[in-house]
Amino acid sequence: MIRSMTGFGSSTREKNGVHFSLEIRSLNSRYFKSQVRLPEQIQPLEAELDARVAARMQRGSIVVAARYTNSPGVDDGSVNSTLIQRYLDSLRGVVGLDPDTITVDAGTLLSLPGVIGHNNSTEPVEEARPVLLDMLEEACDKLVAMREQEGRVLEQDLRTHCRDVSE
Repeated sequence: MIRSMTGFGSSTREKNGVHFSLEIRSLNSRYFKSQVRLPEQIQPLEAELDARVAARMQRGSIVVAARYTNSPGVDDGSVNSTLIQRYLDSLRGVVGLDPDTITVDAGTLLSLPGVIGHNNSTEPVEEARPVLLDMLEEACDKLVAMREQEGRVLEQDLRTHCRDVSE
């Protein structure tokens, strides 16, 4: 069976007030190359997801992108004021300005790595692992189905061209 090299698959889930979404895209490539993009909270799962993709796909340039967001109203973290203070102290040391003259945007401070901590008793990685692995399988199934469908179209097109050439 001919399979296309391009395809797309996605999956979404909600668990304990956390919304997960995962997309996988495949483009033409002679060899296998994958790239997994995860939010900071679940970054340790990158290698595991990458290995699962490698087991399912033999060729193509594969990109997996996952999102992990709390539903509105869910307490998803606390502010690490000690870390913010360290960031500010480092900035003051580098810039060499008087601490009273530095103005910093609060949104920028909150977006720095590690400033917002996860309050749940379970680790985000352990909570996300089974959900994301299941979603990855579903998304891979959809991607393979799309590749096969496009492959059937390509095969029919090739047969038509071969028939035209032979006539």
